[in-house]
Amino acid sequence: MNTNNYDLPPLPPDPNERRCKRCNKSLGENVHGNRNYHSQCYYEEKKERQKKNYMIGNAVKLIIQKNDAVSAILWKMDPMKNGFLKDQVMEYGIKFNCHTLKVESEKLQKTIYIFDQYGYAMQQSNDGILIIFYHVSEL
Repeated sequence: MNTNNYDLPPLPPDPNERRCKRCNKSLGENVHGNRNYHSQCYYEEKKERQKKNYMIGNAVKLIIQKNDAVSAILWKMDPMKNGFLKDQVMEYGIKFNCHTLKVESEKLQKTIYIFDQYGYAMQQSNDGILIIFYHVSEL
């Protein structure tokens, strides 16, 4: 009987052997203890991580830029600082759930939420919540 025709199952990996976290291939015998990737695998992993981080950061940046642009328009429309109802402002596309810089203005005696160059303050009125827009030069 010929035993050469049998395919033997692969040997289980040595539990002490260091393996790449990306491709799961052996890192070799003489690798530094902190090494977890092959050079090319590390590069590919880093590219994917940076692309993911950029997409998250870019989405936030785009919302802030849009809010700032809409705030600039509304600021120019309201030089007397009468304000706009919150629902009207939201129709223009302002997103209130994005990152802002909170500034306590002693000059205006208000809390201003700044997007970039423009920001807003909220004020309660009989008609609802009013949004008043400010440029950073007014603070």
